[in-house]
Amino acid sequence: LTNAPIDEGRHQNAIALGYGYTAGAHRLQTSARHDRDSEFGGHGTGGVAYGYSFAPGWRVTAAAGTAFRVPTLYQRFSQYGQPALQPEKARNVEVGLHWSQGASRFGVTAYRNKVRNLITMVTPVDFHTPDNMLSHWTRELDVDLFVDALGNVPADMMNACYLMLKPFRLN
Repeated sequence: LTNAPIDEGRHQNAIALGYGYTAGAHRLQTSARHDRDSEFGGHGTGGVAYGYSFAPGWRVTAAAGTAFRVPTLYQRFSQYGQPALQPEKARNVEVGLHWSQGASRFGVTAYRNKVRNLITMVTPVDFHTPDNMLSHWTRELDVDLFVDALGNVPADMMNACYLMLKPFRLN
């Protein structure tokens, strides 16, 4: 396998700024970042989070943010790469309720992440070998049913299957 020469003129630069403010029961955190990539251009991201302590030990929170991630050279140009990958962009919003007292803590957070051009790398697996445990688990799996019901095969399920292949290597 021979790769094409890498453009050594490629570069990425970024600048980020964050600010936190606390006044009584109120907490505010803001952040902004601007990335410039020689191939994909510039893109700004940011976030804002607010928390309010409404009773002793209790706090309600809300946050919103954006994300931008350029694919690495490995993700684009290795033998497993995809040269046409585009940058990943995301938006997140969340609300939460938190309680703490001494060393005890409890929290619940509801969130929504919307990701465009999700970049993932999956190790190639030969599903058709007779001694492959994953192939035994997935042989009868109806992928079309997952896609019809959920839009995709859940990443948590795929991850759990891969982790179970080598359970003693999880450290």
